[in-house]
Amino acid sequence: MNVTQSLRRRFAGPSFEKNVGGIERVLRLGVGAVLVAVGASVLVGVLPTSVDTVPRLGVSALALLAGSRMAWTGYTQKCYLNHRLGRNSCRR
Repeated sequence: MNVTQSLRRRFAGPSFEKNVGGIERVLRLGVGAVLVAVGASVLVGVLPTSVDTVPRLGVSALALLAGSRMAWTGYTQKCYLNHRLGRNSCRR
């Protein structure tokens, strides 16, 4: 295996079949986009945090990470947790 094949295999993502589809995919894309927007807004200071003791960076990082992960699994239609739980919402 050469370097190109090794990198392609490493960054290609999960090799299991698609398991996110239908309304679940739409919800993941929508909620993920909203969480990314909220995280970015909190980060730049447009939206204040509701609790002063919670650092702005922590709230924004959590929203950005969760939102990007949800949006990515909706886009690729592959979710590792669904795979491990045996769930599949794609039409066959």
